[in-house]
Amino acid sequence: MADHTADPRHRSASTDGSVVTWRRQQRYSPVQDRAGIRRPDDIDFPPATERVTQAPDPFGHAWADEREILRATYQGDDVCQLACPGCYTRDLLQISPATAAREGRRKSAPFAEFTAHVDALGPGMQDLYVLGAEPTMDPAGTAAKLEHARTHGWPQQVITHGAVSVDRFEETFGAALDSGQVYMLIISLDSMDPAVHNRLRGRPYAHERTLRIIRHCIARGAPLKVQMTVWPLNYPTIIGSVEALFDLGVRAFSFHCGTLEGVTDAEADAAGLAPVDPLAWRALADRLLAFRDAHLDELWHFNVPFLYFTEEELREQVIGDAGQTAAYLEHVDAAEAGRPSVKPVHACPALDVPQVYVWANRGPQGRGTLSLCNIDRDPVADAYADYDPSARRWRVRRDPERNQLQHMANSPHLCPATPYALRTGTDRAVTEIGPLFHACRYIASNQMPAPTRIRAEIYRDAAEFYRAVGRALDSYPYRDGRGESPLARITRVTGGIVALADRTRALNADLSKAAVDGDTPSEDRTGASPQVSRPGSSF
Repeated sequence: MADHTADPRHRSASTDGSVVTWRRQQRYSPVQDRAGIRRPDDIDFPPATERVTQAPDPFGHAWADEREILRATYQGDDVCQLACPGCYTRDLLQISPATAAREGRRKSAPFAEFTAHVDALGPGMQDLYVLGAEPTMDPAGTAAKLEHARTHGWPQQVITHGAVSVDRFEETFGAALDSGQVYMLIISLDSMDPAVHNRLRGRPYAHERTLRIIRHCIARGAPLKVQMTVWPLNYPTIIGSVEALFDLGVRAFSFHCGTLEGVTDAEADAAGLAPVDPLAWRALADRLLAFRDAHLDELWHFNVPFLYFTEEELREQVIGDAGQTAAYLEHVDAAEAGRPSVKPVHACPALDVPQVYVWANRGPQGRGTLSLCNIDRDPVADAYADYDPSARRWRVRRDPERNQLQHMANSPHLCPATPYALRTGTDRAVTEIGPLFHACRYIASNQMPAPTRIRAEIYRDAAEFYRAVGRALDSYPYRDGRGESPLARITRVTGGIVALADRTRALNADLSKAAVDGDTPSEDRTGASPQVSRPGSSF
């Protein structure tokens, strides 16, 4: 294997021009470090035109191992004992083994197929992320996967909700942690408020068990990172939860803004979760980065995706070219007006970043599909390649209607997952500081130099608004799916109001009116499956 520069943006092809290999390094994508915290310079954050191919060829390879693959996220078992309503693999988890069999699918890939799947990714593999769904549901199988990765010399990242016993946790991860090959163990905890976390995880025992495992990992010296997915319900608790976890000894964090792929509109409407308002997200990111800076000498990893960008950030850093940014803004105008328009610049890292997602139980006969993005879940074009057992390779889909890369290239959005993740048809959000534009979480996860500062009062307004949202979700009447859902009413009452503080006033006024009118509060949903959003309901 040829040696290559340590700069991950520089790639070298083999003599036939098809296969790309990488030297082992400390990054798993051009802008993502495996661990560590540093203050980025411009050179650390190349604009999209330098980072992403502007002429993607969905059919340039017949087999996926001819494409550069450095890192794989593997979901081999579609089983989990929690019932998180916003889970992006919810559709896979809900299906029963019998139904899966009838539909030509399965719930779990046998170990021999796991090894075939990952070995077929090619000689460039340097990093394995074991996703599960929930790895502790198959302790022996997960341990075997991690041992396979160890024998190949692949550093490993694993994630768990941690809502299990210490014995089960150790059976799953103990040997791998002892080997030193696991460089990051991620535990999902959405709030230090037990009622909030349990509601978001769909089980009344989730918080107690997960916190016990976090304490165990701290005592064990595991490379622990706590990951939080942010929804309206837990938004006001995030900063306090980070501070409390830091006091416990947690020294690594990451954050996701909750999105809606994997959830039907009916489930969304019934549950009450919606993506956090773009400006509220940026205000929270600002506060989180301030926490990072205050504790820089003690934290070993801290990852905050910006997700939404100002016009200036697009022009100066994300797109990185004034003319192309102007063309993109004209494209957004046309798309919103329903006029034909072709996106003038690609910014989606999945077009050529060397990481893939293996859905082991999807595809033909449920033998596995390969995705370039874990949230681009269009039912027709949700895969780039399918596993071919006879060839023991990943065969690239040749049908443009079914090839995910073709779908991404044709998308009018900077993030092709926008319609599925956010239930919106535009990249642009109107906010009180001006428009913000949605793009991929990997574009600027903790990496954008000199981001726009958001006024502290905007964060305070956002937190107060989401406190009011929480009261409304529990107070508005909604039984057995009859009448207007709490989510729909919140959206109606606050729709078209730009300023967060004004939305809070409108919602509080409606809550007072509902109380005067004698609206019956809905049943307490703490510990039950919470709520997800209807099309267009981003607040």
